[in-house]
Amino acid sequence: MYYVSNIGGKNPVEKDGNGFISKLSPEGKIIQLKWIEGLNAPKGMGIYNGFLFVTDIDKLIIIDISISEIEEEISFTGSKFLNDIAIGGDGVVYISDSQTSTFYKFLKGTFNPLVSDTSFEFPNGIIADGKNLVAGTGSFLIRIDPATGKWEKIIENTGGIDGLAKIKDGEYLISDWSGKIHVVYTSKEKELILDTTPIEGRNAADFYNSVGNKLLLVPTFYSNSVACYKLNL
Repeated sequence: MYYVSNIGGKNPVEKDGNGFISKLSPEGKIIQLKWIEGLNAPKGMGIYNGFLFVTDIDKLIIIDISISEIEEEISFTGSKFLNDIAIGGDGVVYISDSQTSTFYKFLKGTFNPLVSDTSFEFPNGIIADGKNLVAGTGSFLIRIDPATGKWEKIIENTGGIDGLAKIKDGEYLISDWSGKIHVVYTSKEKELILDTTPIEGRNAADFYNSVGNKLLLVPTFYSNSVACYKLNL
């Protein structure tokens, strides 16, 4: 089962109630177009212990998958553009806020800023990587200590970062907002593996790296589709 977040309207920060979550089969068939609806502009998602966590502008939506219902909506006071989600093995939820240069930490109903820095430009993709977090901000990747919030640059000159996934130590997949997907390395220059910019509407949004199937699922911003690519890495 794949879950797809749909902003619904064209404005990613408009509270218009048009947002929804879809369910797709592994073959790409729509099981339920509007499985959860009435959201505003849902973006990042993560699953932990039977619950689907979804960012929605300035709220965290927690959905009970077993009964297909929203369990809780939590407002993040001071947030403006909650974006991607990473969930640690201990259930701590980490969230990027692209407009306030902040990464949040959430557990058991309580949220707090983990790290905020004016040098962060449009923080977005974030993943749990062992004991650390790795995140994209501006045109570089950073490593964050989730216990202290201390951070360091690990890869520079990446270009814009939306989707983010780890391939192995020192190698990461990133997507931008135009249609390009790169592999970036700590030891050498980035490598372009997909470019859909010549195709109208095929802007590459955040993606899902299905490691076991060697598939890369890429939602597109403007063509109402999810593309699927065989990933040979």
